[in-house]
Amino acid sequence: MPRLCVVVSLVGIVVCFTQLAGCIQAPLLAEPADGTSTVILHPHLLWQPACPPTAVNATCAYTIEIARDATFTTVLLSDRLPAVITRYVPTVRLAAGTTVYWRVGATPMAPATGWLAQIDSATVWSQPWSLHIRHPSNVFHVSSTASFHDMTDVVAKAVNVGDALVVFAKGSPRTLNPGSAQVFLNITGTSDVVVDGGGNFFTFSSYLEFIHVENSKHVLVMDLEVDFDPLPYTGVTVTEIVSTGARNSGVIAGRLLQGHPPFESFPGFETYGLGMLVDPRFPRDKRNTREVVTYSNVTGAAPNYKIAIQNNMNNVSVGDVFVTDPRIIRGFSAFGCDEVVFSKIVTHAMSNEGFNSEQTTKHSILSSGIVLSHGRYLAGNNGGHNHHSMRFGAWVSDGVWENCGDDASNFNALTMDVDKVVSSTEVHLRAGPAQFYSHEQHGKLCIDVGDTLQFWSRDAGKVLGESQVAAVTGPLGHGITSVTLATPVRGPIVPGAAGSPNVTSVYNRNCTNAQFVFRNSIVRNVRRIGILAHGTRGYIHNNTFQGLGGGALEGWDDALEGLFLEDYLFTDNLVNDTNQLDRYAAAIWTNSFRDSVTPGHKRIGVYNNTFAFGPGPTFIFNDAEHVDLAHNSIVRCCTDPTSVVSAERSLNIRFDASNTVTQSNDTWLCRK
Repeated sequence: MPRLCVVVSLVGIVVCFTQLAGCIQAPLLAEPADGTSTVILHPHLLWQPACPPTAVNATCAYTIEIARDATFTTVLLSDRLPAVITRYVPTVRLAAGTTVYWRVGATPMAPATGWLAQIDSATVWSQPWSLHIRHPSNVFHVSSTASFHDMTDVVAKAVNVGDALVVFAKGSPRTLNPGSAQVFLNITGTSDVVVDGGGNFFTFSSYLEFIHVENSKHVLVMDLEVDFDPLPYTGVTVTEIVSTGARNSGVIAGRLLQGHPPFESFPGFETYGLGMLVDPRFPRDKRNTREVVTYSNVTGAAPNYKIAIQNNMNNVSVGDVFVTDPRIIRGFSAFGCDEVVFSKIVTHAMSNEGFNSEQTTKHSILSSGIVLSHGRYLAGNNGGHNHHSMRFGAWVSDGVWENCGDDASNFNALTMDVDKVVSSTEVHLRAGPAQFYSHEQHGKLCIDVGDTLQFWSRDAGKVLGESQVAAVTGPLGHGITSVTLATPVRGPIVPGAAGSPNVTSVYNRNCTNAQFVFRNSIVRNVRRIGILAHGTRGYIHNNTFQGLGGGALEGWDDALEGLFLEDYLFTDNLVNDTNQLDRYAAAIWTNSFRDSVTPGHKRIGVYNNTFAFGPGPTFIFNDAEHVDLAHNSIVRCCTDPTSVVSAERSLNIRFDASNTVTQSNDTWLCRK
C-alpha cells in the first residue's frame, strides 16, 4: 500500500497519496459567508473545489456535515457528493431560530474507480462555518376558510413588504374558484419570503399557474398540494376502429373517460392536435408507438366521439385509451431569481410544462412531485421539469415524477441568436425563440463579463470557437445586447434565427445548468425521456427510472436548447423497462445530430447501476470521449443480437470486467 502523508501548510491541512496526481486541500468557503443569516430552511451551501471537478478519474469526493455545535458533537445530517458537485442543499429542514454549523471534508480517491473507492480515514475537513436560520420579520396569516382572492391578497401584501412569512391555516381539502386569475401564488420583485402552505390540498376550478416567482431572492414555498377539476386534458376509451386511410391515418370512435371533461367544454381539447396513445393497464404510453399522436376533426358530444387520427393508426386497438395533451399554462416558475426553494409541493394535474426556471441560480425542488391520481391517464400536460440557462442547475431530490406528457426533466442552455456581426470582436445577440423569461419580459440575456461564449455551427457539427466576454452593453432595444469578445472567433459567423440552415447559434458555457443534481427520486411512466440534459457537471444518483418511453438519460445537441454533456455522473440508479416508444435511443444515449468533427460529449461516468432493458444496446455513446462504465448490473434479452455498448464517432469508451451481463428470455426484454 502507498503510504499516507499528512503535512501542514499555511492554508490548512493537505493530504497526499503517492498514487494520486497532486494533493487534496481542505475545501474553502464560497457562500454564504460565515456567520450570516437566512430565512431559508433548506439553504444552499457552496464551497471551492479541493480537486479537479471531473466525472472520470476524479481524485477526491466530498463529505458534508451539518451540526448543532461547532465541535460537531451533535451532527444533524451527513451526506456525500462527488468531485463534480461543490454545493449542497439539505432535504431535511433546519429549524428557524437556530444556528447551525457546517463543514466539508475532501476525501482522496484511487484513480479510475469512479467514486467507489474512497479512503475515509484520510478525509481533510474544512473549518466549521456557521449559519443562523432566522424567523422572517413580518408574519401574515391566511385563515382556513379564506377565499381564493383573500389568499392572493394576503400573499401580495407579504410580497410587497418582503422579509415575510405567510402561514396558511390547515383546513379540509377544498375547491377554489380563481375566476379570471392567471396565478395563485405570485411572488415577484421581493426577497426573504417564506410561504407555508400548511399542508393544504387545494383544487382549482379553472386553469392557472400555481406558483410564479420572478426577480426575487431567497424564497421558500412549502407544504402544499394542488389539483385541477375539471382536468386540463381529456380522452376516450377506443370502442371502434371506424376506418383506416393512407399514411397511417384513420378514424376512431371512443367513449369519454370517466371523470374527464367533455371535449366541447374547452376549445383546446378539440383543436390542439397533439395526443397520446395509452395502455390503460399501467397506465403509460402504448409500446412501440410514435412519440406523438396527432389528431383533428373531433365530432360528437359527451360521452361518444369520433376522432380523426393522422398517424399511428396501425398501433390503435379497441380498449386503448387516447388522451389529448394541450399546452395551456405553466405549473410552477422561477424566472430571474436567486435561491428559490419548493419543498413538499405536490401536484396531481398540470396544464403545461411543470416546474420551470430560467436564469435562476440556486433553485431547489425537494420532496415534491407530479403524482398521478387513480382513474387518470396523465398527471402533467407536456414536460415535468424544464430548467433553462442557469449558472447553477436545479437541485432536485426525493421526489416522484410520473405520467408527464413529455420528458420528466429537461436541463439545458438555451441558444442565443446572432443579430449582427459588428466586427471580429463585437456581436449583437438576441434571445432565441425558446427563452421565456428573456423573450417575454426583459430581453435580458444570461451573459456577464468573464463568461465564455461558444459559437456553434449546427451544419458543420462543430464549435467554431470560444471567447471570453470583455464587455456587455444593453439591452439596446428590440431585445438586442451588444457583446465585446476578448479574442476573435474564427467564423464564418452567420446571423439569423436558431434552427435555420447555416445559422450560427451562441451558447454561454457559464449558463449551462452546471452542477445539476437529480437524486433519490422516482421517475415513472413518462411519455419520453427521464432526463434530457445539456451542459457541464451533472450528478444523477439513486433514482428509479421505470416504464419510460425513452431513455433514463439522453444528451444530444438541439437547435434551441444546448449542446453536449461534460463531466456527468450516473450512479446507483435502477433503470427498468425504458425506451418503449418507436424511436432510436438507449437506456443512456449521447449523440450529435450532425457528424461532429470531434466528440462533443466528454467525461461521463456510469457506475454501480442496475439496467433491465431491451431490445437493443443498453448504451449508445455517439460523439463521446472518455466514457467509463464500471460495476453495473445489466439484464438483456438472450436472443438480442446487438452489443451492450454501441459507439460511433467516439473515443476511449471503457466497459470493464466489473460489469455483469445477465441473459433473460423475458418477453418484455426481447420486443418492444
